[in-house]
Amino acid sequence: GSFADFHEKWVAGRIEFGRWTDHIASWNSAFGDTRVIFLSYEDMLRSLEPAIRVIVQHLGLGLDEAAIQQLLPTFSFEHMKANRDHFQPVSVQWKDGFEFMRKGKRGGPQHV
Repeated sequence: GSFADFHEKWVAGRIEFGRWTDHIASWNSAFGDTRVIFLSYEDMLRSLEPAIRVIVQHLGLGLDEAAIQQLLPTFSFEHMKANRDHFQPVSVQWKDGFEFMRKGKRGGPQHV
């Protein structure tokens, strides 16, 4: 269908994955739940290492400094892009040429 058809369905919440606002709102109940951590993509882009430390602590992994430093490069966008077969979600493989990992920068498709 056309973009107009998509837009009409999206606004009405009738697309396969629902409305983005409903998805975001569904996470409100997780605030304060000690099992959940919230990390923003922008924060990880700005400085990945502190985000990794938050994750390590939250999961109780007990990694020492040497282990964190050894693993840190494998969490980079460049590493993930170079090894995309390990990171590309199966849910998007239906669309030929679709790249889940595009530029590793903030912004939507207009910035890609």
